Amino acid sequence: MSRRPRGADAIPIFVVPDPFDAAAVAELRPRFDQIAESGSGDLILDFSDVDFVDSSGVGVVVFLYKRLAARGARLIVVGLRGHPRKLFELLHVDRVIETYDSLDDIDSEPVTARTTTVTP
Repeated sequence: MSRRPRGADAIPIFVVPDPFDAAAVAELRPRFDQIAESGSGDLILDFSDVDFVDSSGVGVVVFLYKRLAARGARLIVVGLRGHPRKLFELLHVDRVIETYDSLDDIDSEPVTARTTTVTP
């Protein structure tokens, strides 16, 4: 596994809102389209504060993964627990997309990524 870059080139973090359902996805769709088309590198989705995800939420994660992978970038998901973790495991999304329990588990270096907090 490659190490995350440090400093200004750090991987951006998108803090996923709770609940991450059809309404949240509809509101955030323009931001996800912008991220997918931006051409910037890897992206971390932080699910640490998420207790509920529906099929729309999983769908947009898969959408982002496909778009990023097509240009050689990684999508990393952190903080899955409870219902969201069970859903990702049931659908085997966790077998395709890199998942970690926390940001600190990505590697042993302190997290230096820029944080983008988005609330619906």
